[in-house]
Amino acid sequence: MPKSAFSDREMFNSLMQHFPDTIYFKDTQGKFVSINQKQADILGVDSIEEVVGKTDFDFFPHNQAQQAYEDEQWIIETGNAIRDKEERVTRADGSTIWMSVTKMPIRNDEGEIVGIMGISRDITARKTAIENSEKQYQLFQQLFKNSPVGIVFLDEDQLVRDINESFRRMFGYNLDEISGQSLDQFIVPEEKIEQAQKLTEHAFGGKLFKEEATRLHKNGSRVPVLIEDVPVRVGGEIIALFAMYIDISERKKYQEKIENNLREKRTLLEEIHHRVKNNLAILSGLLQLKGLETEDPTLQEILQESQSRIQSMALVHEKFYEFDSLAEIELRQYTKDLVETLRQTLTMSEEQVQVNLDADKVHLDIHQAVPLGILLNEILTNAFKYAFPDGEEGEINIDINREGNHVSIQVQDNGVGLPEDLDMENSESLGIRLMHELTDQLEASFNIDSGNWGTAIKVEFEI
Repeated sequence: MPKSAFSDREMFNSLMQHFPDTIYFKDTQGKFVSINQKQADILGVDSIEEVVGKTDFDFFPHNQAQQAYEDEQWIIETGNAIRDKEERVTRADGSTIWMSVTKMPIRNDEGEIVGIMGISRDITARKTAIENSEKQYQLFQQLFKNSPVGIVFLDEDQLVRDINESFRRMFGYNLDEISGQSLDQFIVPEEKIEQAQKLTEHAFGGKLFKEEATRLHKNGSRVPVLIEDVPVRVGGEIIALFAMYIDISERKKYQEKIENNLREKRTLLEEIHHRVKNNLAILSGLLQLKGLETEDPTLQEILQESQSRIQSMALVHEKFYEFDSLAEIELRQYTKDLVETLRQTLTMSEEQVQVNLDADKVHLDIHQAVPLGILLNEILTNAFKYAFPDGEEGEINIDINREGNHVSIQVQDNGVGLPEDLDMENSESLGIRLMHELTDQLEASFNIDSGNWGTAIKVEFEI
């Protein structure tokens, strides 16, 4: 028997010292009789003997010690236990932890209560996780309730469970009016019900989307909205859905206002280009009539050159009028049409002079299109009129290249070349002076090369 009793005590002491929770025994006065090592660590003592005969008031703040004393006296008086009570405990080092405390009475063989046994478990990590979770939930609730975006919470059966204030203001419904019911029957126009149901099914299927749509206010008015659904997943399964609605009424009004302004400006620009083109056409016609009235060859040539220049400007405005943006022209098409216009004016057939055009895509605004159009008119007119005398046949090659913002245009013919005595820098010719002035307007470089192989003119500028 003694050996067996000693073995039981030995096992009890081993259990006490290695048990992961704190264990302590007190008498009816609240004085410690025994504790395990875990409790000793909390109290900040080196040996268990230092605790015997002392109370919680020797180790803990007064309010914590007083609460423990009152709980223990209640146990002694009633004989009942306290189970899993959560208490904030201050350790000897000043740190605070949360404990789940269970206390029960100890009775002697006669059934009298002679003390208290307490077991406490550190639940700080769990408590902190719960507090953090509660904080996050409160933050989410604040976000949900106060969000400027209208939000409705749908359960797995696609029924309304909650709405926020923005949703109420946006559509005029209180929660008690639509709770537990399908949202579509309240805010979706009848002709859009099927489409709305498909969107909700897609969202519950895990497909995210944003879509502009029209929804109905309680008073029957239509509200343009941007809709986005956010599924709620638990364990990889979608169990609910947040549907968010952004009122885009003001944006739509602003967009419509901008579109109206653009239409008005487009109409105005179309009218301007149309009138300028017509006025230039009238002026060109007057010059043509004047040329028919005179028999002076020199005057006829001057009038024809002036008419050609006016036509090149009119063609620019015609291309602006035809182009969608009204703010730019496409250079390749303009050059092609300019060549045809000059053929008609100068009565130059394709059989006599073949024109080859190789052009990158280049768009020009009116500030560059007008001077470049007149410059090309001068270059091509000179090539048509002077490169192939006496009806000789030949070729004109036009190359338009673009690299980034840099544009180079080369016009080369295989005609007779320029006269050897022609001084391009100091010539009194109106055409040559005009080409220099137009080059300056474009802030371009102008190079000309000529020989018995023909003439090549290269213009380079930035767009």
